[in-house]
Amino acid sequence: MAKTRKTITIDSELAEIVDERDEFNLSGFVNACLEQQFAGDDVTTPKQSALQAQIEQIEEELDQAEQKRERLREKRERLEDEMDELEDDEPELMAQAREKLQHTPKDADNPAVQNWASKLGIASEQLVEQLEGEE
Repeated sequence: MAKTRKTITIDSELAEIVDERDEFNLSGFVNACLEQQFAGDDVTTPKQSALQAQIEQIEEELDQAEQKRERLREKRERLEDEMDELEDDEPELMAQAREKLQHTPKDADNPAVQNWASKLGIASEQLVEQLEGEE
């Protein structure tokens, strides 16, 4: 398409911004704005175009947030499954601890008690209380 030279006037602040950006093609930008302005029956103002761009940005952010929400939901489910497995294993593990520690002093500072408490995921004092409560 043939090019025709036109002179436009813009705000001085905008002129400074355009001058600072070497990569900005003012002619291309004006052509795109004019094409959009006069395309078909769907005539939009620059303000409408800016608002539409903001809406599209928000839609993209919402999509990303929904994807993150889904990933977090899946992670929560995996953690809950892992907790369920640990709870299922706990009685068996506690029985093993009782058996191994039956002839061991029930002292929270005892390394064997601390080791079994760590395996059970509880404080050694709590393990001692449970073992003494069952005697």
